[in-house]
Order: sequence, then C-alpha cells, then structure tokens
Amino acid sequence: MENPVCNPPESPTDHSGIQEMDILLVGAGKMGLPIARNIQRRGHRLSVLDSSAERRDLARAQGLEIAPTLESGLASAKVVITSLPHDAAFESMASEIVACMKPEQIYVDTSTVSLAASQRVSRAFQEAQIPWLRVAVSGNPQMVEQKQSTTIASGPLEVYQRVRPLLKLLGEAQFYVGPRDEARIMKLAINLMVSGLSALLAEALALGQKAGLDWATMCEVIAASAAGAPVVRAKVAQIRHYDFAPTFTVGQMQKDVGLILDAGMDLRVPLPQTGAVAQLLLQTSALGFDSEDYASVIKAVQQSAGLPLHG
Repeated sequence: MENPVCNPPESPTDHSGIQEMDILLVGAGKMGLPIARNIQRRGHRLSVLDSSAERRDLARAQGLEIAPTLESGLASAKVVITSLPHDAAFESMASEIVACMKPEQIYVDTSTVSLAASQRVSRAFQEAQIPWLRVAVSGNPQMVEQKQSTTIASGPLEVYQRVRPLLKLLGEAQFYVGPRDEARIMKLAINLMVSGLSALLAEALALGQKAGLDWATMCEVIAASAAGAPVVRAKVAQIRHYDFAPTFTVGQMQKDVGLILDAGMDLRVPLPQTGAVAQLLLQTSALGFDSEDYASVIKAVQQSAGLPLHG
C-alpha cells in the first residue's frame, strides 16, 4: 500500500493561478451551489446539471449556466464535479458519467457517501481508465461560500496535483491523504467528532440551565474556554439566541452518523459514543426537529431534563 501524503509538493504545473477551463458540476444542492459559484467567480466556464427544477432555477438566478443534458455538459468539460446527497444518487450518476466520459477528462466527487459505494464506483472508473478523485469538503455551505472550508482528497496523486488549484478556490487548506478511498474515511472521522461535540454541548447547556445559569453567559464562557473548538464556537454564536436555522440538518447528520456506524462495523471498530449520538439524533427527529439544525439535539436533552425549550 502506498504511504499517504499530506500536502505533497506542488507539481511544476500546480501554481497559484490556473488556466481557465470548462467544468461541469452535477448537483446544485446546499454544498454544490456555493462550490459552483466560487469556481465561476475565478473565471472558469462552468455549467450546472441538476434533476430538480427548483435547484436549476436557483442556480440560473445566481448567474450560472444550466446544462440541458449530461451529454451536452460533458461534451466540452475538462473536469466533472459531483455533489450528491446519498449513495443511490451518487452511484446512479457515476454510472452515467463513466459511460460518457473520456480518459482525458477528470472526475471529482465531493459527496459524503459510504465506503462501499465509493469502492463500487471506483472499480467502474478503473475499468474505463478514467482518472477520478474523492474530495471531502469539511465545512458548511457558508464556509464554502467564504472560502473557509477544508478539502481532503484521495485518489491518484498526479490527478490531485492537477485539480488542487480548483480546490484552493474553496478554502486555504487542502490535504491529500492517500491513493484510494482514504478521504471518505477522513470525512467520516471528522463528522464523528462534530456530531459528538454537539451532543456534549447539549448536555453541558442543559446541566447549566437546570442549575440556573444564564443561557447567553454559558454560551459566551464555553466559546472562550478550553472546550471552545471552532465548531463549538460557531454553534454557540448561533444558539446563544436560540436560533436553530439549519446549516446542516438533523436529518443530514443522521445520514452521516449512519455512514460512520456502518464504517465502524465494516472495519470492526467499536463506536459506542457515536451509537449514543445516533439515538439522540433519532430522538430529536422524533420530536419534530428533523429539518432544523443538528444542534437541535439541545432541545431533546432539554426536554428529557424537564426544561423549557428556550435559552
């Protein structure tokens, strides 16, 4: 097995600028749309393909060109990027893409999917001799929009070096972690920590609230404390005002935690804490907060503690 390399040396063709290129982005969802906007702002010729008329209209309203069909979008594209919501959408689209792509084109997938689905797609692309890269984007849509996300890539190193200038348009930090599906596992490991921190934050706030501490003061102290990791600081800034507008919903986090537990089962790694988080997310969803921000686990813990649902 090849040794993974973080931040490999830039190739002679990998520089601060990048020649304009034709790009097709498939999936104008919450993450796909800001990815598309950042790439287009840099001057690349980009078209968007999405099965949803609503998402196509939103992309069009933001000045993005819509590809009428996959075939037309692929006709001139040098790079194809997908940002899809789950395994089924990813595998279905990848099967269509691999049937139409040429070896000189590059495929980049940014979806959060299972290791099993990624490996099935990988076999198809290897057989077709089409280079592809798995790229995990760590950060919410606002972070992508503001070029504050972190990208984690795996796949052929030479393909990563060719695509890295594009990844720099999404944020300052890019990492290469290995030649195969390592980026998938790295993304799941990060989301394992994010989901766990949300559960710990919920319990901490409920404990303080039950003891009579002021909600806003607790949020301020937590953000400034040793426990104030970046994701925690971002969340307490929002929930200080008891605001649960979603950056990433309870339902989306449930999906990711399910992928994490599946990976743990496949790799024979016990994940008891994550199992408890999965149950808390299920409870939160059952209470009717599925479409709210995943920080709504706070409400589930508040209810269990007999606390009012307010800050």
